[in-house]
Amino acid sequence: MRRVQSHRTAKVARYNSDDLIASCCRFHIVYDQAFNFTMTEEAKRKAERLANAGQRRRVVDTWQLHVLLVSCVFAAAVYSSRLASGHDWGDDFGAYLHLAQNIRLGRPYDYLTPEMGAMTPPGFPLLLVFWSHLTSWDLAKLKTVNVFSWCLLAIATYRLARYYVSASNSLAVAIAVLCCPFFIFAQQDLISDMPYAALNTTCLCLASAASVRQPHWRQIGWLCLLCIGVFTAFLFRPATVGLVAALVGYQSYLLVHTYVRTRSYNWLALTAATLLVLTTLLFIALFPGPFNAHGTNAVASGQFYSFTTRSSEEFKNFSNLFFGFVAPPWAPKVFLIFAFVGSLLGAINRRELTPIHFFALAYPAMIMLTPWNGGPRYLFPMVPVIFIFVAMLGESSRRTASAWIGKVGALIILLYVAVNGARQVNAAQGYSTDEIEKPKAMELFGWLKANTRADETLCAFKPRAFLYLTQRRTQDIGFTAYPSTGEEYLRALHCAYAVVPNPNALGGLYDAVSVKLEVDPTMLKIYDNTEYSVFIPARAKR
Repeated sequence: MRRVQSHRTAKVARYNSDDLIASCCRFHIVYDQAFNFTMTEEAKRKAERLANAGQRRRVVDTWQLHVLLVSCVFAAAVYSSRLASGHDWGDDFGAYLHLAQNIRLGRPYDYLTPEMGAMTPPGFPLLLVFWSHLTSWDLAKLKTVNVFSWCLLAIATYRLARYYVSASNSLAVAIAVLCCPFFIFAQQDLISDMPYAALNTTCLCLASAASVRQPHWRQIGWLCLLCIGVFTAFLFRPATVGLVAALVGYQSYLLVHTYVRTRSYNWLALTAATLLVLTTLLFIALFPGPFNAHGTNAVASGQFYSFTTRSSEEFKNFSNLFFGFVAPPWAPKVFLIFAFVGSLLGAINRRELTPIHFFALAYPAMIMLTPWNGGPRYLFPMVPVIFIFVAMLGESSRRTASAWIGKVGALIILLYVAVNGARQVNAAQGYSTDEIEKPKAMELFGWLKANTRADETLCAFKPRAFLYLTQRRTQDIGFTAYPSTGEEYLRALHCAYAVVPNPNALGGLYDAVSVKLEVDPTMLKIYDNTEYSVFIPARAKR
């Protein structure tokens, strides 16, 4: 029976296959010595060279990994020292912390907020419960989960890069991730983006490991671990559907690729695609809320942005993510061109596409076609892949120039990005976006807890933050002026209080509703601390 060796099995992870060959060579040498079989001198020398090369490669990998671990410890110390107390008014943190406290205190997961409990998977709240045992519920200490995830992302990036580029370039890629400038701002937000990015990169590592030449039972083992990783990633972010689309697309590509070359079916690829789809369906069956809230509603309302509009927005996010606010304006464009060319040359040299190529297509497409613009944080999972593509640019030069020229070029590009990131980290010293622990905000929370009943509902401008900070059920008051009267509006929402910032606060986002409440004859102001106000229906005057 004819066997055709795929380029994938020989090139996706050269260091893995070389180690396998070296191990086989050592086995043959020992076998020859034990049973007095003879090998030619040339064959022995070749076997010894391969065995020594494999040993050197493992030594280099170990040394590089130790350097990375030391770098992570240093980075963790620096970044932890930059964590600020409090939090901004972006209220996702309130949702996660409230759900985590529900778990910690043994309350129903959706206590006080059945809607939010249904649409938020429990992965990040569970992580916060575990982390709170180490740090307490102090916000500055809880934020160290972001620093830890950042370092895990760098380590996972190194392992992923080693499937595609040399050890030196892999280390440079991981260091560049550690210095990614926007992360210094993102670590101040207690949300799931950074842990999810580390999980996503780990899944790409497992997918790359499964693509290496090895016995089928080992590949199936990697695929099972991949499915576990994908399910765990879903527990953190429903956006994992983009990762699944990429991996299923890759397995479909392998099916077609194998059939075209050999006229036979790649049953392993078919099995992998089936397992990934079943994993997704299992998550949807167990946790349908996130997809009902984020997916079905968007489709039903037609909330899909034009490709032109979103691509422009996402390029700005890309620029802020990789270069912060201190790089020249030309740098992001040139860097993106380098990454694009590197991805093409990497595919040409391997004569096939890889899992990260499919991810680089599927994930941004999902981001640009859906109606949620979360800023640079939604692009976090792309960071390792983009850096690896730049490193591929250096690896690919071995066919056209001296190998070291390309590697040095890639290292220079990556080090430039890393140095720029370090400058941004230094420039961000003392940075804080805290709003909730400022005196006026603390005074407002204290008044609400003291003057409202536990069974009353608020209608506030940041409902999830108020839910956590006051432990009162809270509805969203919205940005625009409400229809009809304030009394009717609150009655329709089953709310007893309207809580708004005063005009011109928070960038004027809530001025329309704040101004209308001030002049609404059906509403009565019962609290004002010059920054925030509380209103009740006039007929409910106490």
